[in-house]
Amino acid sequence: MQSIEEQKQEIKRRKQMYAEQKALRRRVIFEVVASAAVVLLIVVAAILVPTLDKASEEVPVRQYGSLILSVPAMGYVVFGILASGLGVLATFLCRDLLLIRRRKAAV
Repeated sequence: MQSIEEQKQEIKRRKQMYAEQKALRRRVIFEVVASAAVVLLIVVAAILVPTLDKASEEVPVRQYGSLILSVPAMGYVVFGILASGLGVLATFLCRDLLLIRRRKAAV
């Protein structure tokens, strides 16, 4: 039989464990939603890129010294940024899912 102090310690340990599991689940849900949002942004950007190309044909060509400021290159910049963000979110999501799996295996 455990003493009262040992029981209190066990209660605190379990309470902390449940709080950590709840926080991890919330983080996973947030990462899934954020990943879906980035995928949606990539799809929207893919739809809008042809309209950017048409708009660039109507605008006279200007030399700025940077490809980023020209309209046709903007689509590539947007895709690069969104793809990088999606990669980061996927990495975090996989890490958190691995943590969940390890904790379940440890219990």
